[in-house]
Amino acid sequence: MIHDALRAVSELAASQHGVFTRQQAAQHGCTKARVRRLLDQGLLTEPKRGVLVIAGAPVTWHQRLAVSTAPAGIVATHRAAARLFRLDGCRESDLLEVSCAWAAQSGDAIVHRRNLPPGDLVRIASIPCTNLARTLTDLGDVVPVDLVERALDDARRRGASLRWVRDTAERLHRPGVSGPRIILGLLDALQPSEALRDSWFESLIERIVSNSTLPAIERQFELKESCGKHVARFDLAMPSIRLGIEAHSREFHFGREAETRDEDRDHRVAMCGWDTMYLGWQSAHRPAQTLERVRLVVAGRSRSLGEQ
Repeated sequence: MIHDALRAVSELAASQHGVFTRQQAAQHGCTKARVRRLLDQGLLTEPKRGVLVIAGAPVTWHQRLAVSTAPAGIVATHRAAARLFRLDGCRESDLLEVSCAWAAQSGDAIVHRRNLPPGDLVRIASIPCTNLARTLTDLGDVVPVDLVERALDDARRRGASLRWVRDTAERLHRPGVSGPRIILGLLDALQPSEALRDSWFESLIERIVSNSTLPAIERQFELKESCGKHVARFDLAMPSIRLGIEAHSREFHFGREAETRDEDRDHRVAMCGWDTMYLGWQSAHRPAQTLERVRLVVAGRSRSLGEQ
């Protein structure tokens, strides 16, 4: 009998990071008495009143968040919701952050007291959380503007509707709340004609080389042969001196295959009279030195073109 009870709740918990509630257990035929026996035998734990966990289930961030959001009406928000969406800049956050309509006690979770309309809620990995637009809007309440911009860029790369994000921010905008104001400011600053960056790292490099003493920069510049055939697409380019700049992150430029691909492309670029400059993570962390390096390359390219 005890094994039947354990089997019932184990199947329930399998899709919920090892977590379920006493109410869910009862709905699956596991009575209070059976739950008590499982607890007494150490087969279940009850880290929070009414919330049960299969003993031995891996203790992960998702499981901890599932425990915090197991009671009805508590949902993951802000940085926790951003991690569930795997938004750039938020994927490594270990914070548990939730919201509910009452002053809940949720262990080591940060609790925001507020009402959330059903239309702002979704479930990710079996955990209730705010939807993408609401999460982006809320982020500005708890993180710096740069991190909100980074998350917004990531959402844009995924094809998120900016109209949806704007409508959400406008609905939530009110004095004293920074999140909606920040996201609206970022949306207002977007230039429709500008190409979207491939990564936040590219944004960091762009900020370094966008200097009044250097030639004008174009983002996501496509180099073509005279016949119109595609040669390369640069993260950034200075067309006036035929210089392409690549934000050379290990994510996209590491390994033999990537190196071979880059080398082949560089040969075709050179045949068009262009040069390529690669700037890696160290460049992003040393902006003054990087800017000086770029100035030297620009000077060399200018001299070379002037002698032709």
